Amino acid sequence: ATPAATTPDKPPAMSGSAVATNPPAGAPSDEQILKILEASNDKEIEESKAAMDKLVDKDVKAFAKMMTEHHADAKKKQEALIEKTKLKPADAADATKLMDATKIEVEKLSKLSGADLDKAYVELMLSDHKTTLDDLDKKIIPAIKNADLKTAVEKDVRPMVEGHLKQIEGHAKRLGVAK
Repeated sequence: ATPAATTPDKPPAMSGSAVATNPPAGAPSDEQILKILEASNDKEIEESKAAMDKLVDKDVKAFAKMMTEHHADAKKKQEALIEKTKLKPADAADATKLMDATKIEVEKLSKLSGADLDKAYVELMLSDHKTTLDDLDKKIIPAIKNADLKTAVEKDVRPMVEGHLKQIEGHAKRLGVAK
């Protein structure tokens, strides 16, 4: 059965103080968004851990360490949000794609070393963060119905991703990695 919130005849269900928006067609549910955010955090942690020990550029290595810490912290905040909202993460195609991509990227990174690894990791972080920011702005934030989830994504998640992107853009410029 199609959930009431997504039937064409009815407006989206609202909760809390969320502002009425028209999510894009095929937009993920709040529960699916939680799974996508979880998969995105896991992707950044696993990719950074795969590269960290073999990175040679001290600033890129510090960035990778920061990524594991920030995204582990983001996962803890998400767990607290799940407790508060009583939303349960639900399977989402975008989350599955992220998990599959993580395996591929970790394997690629594990085969590299030295400056090649530094550049590949920086390129990957550029791509990951640009894609995530775009997805947040165009697909995720407009689809969120739960006010607490929307606040968390707008006030915590998005600024963190944007900050990481600005940092990695600096490393990319310094290392001559194409944007």
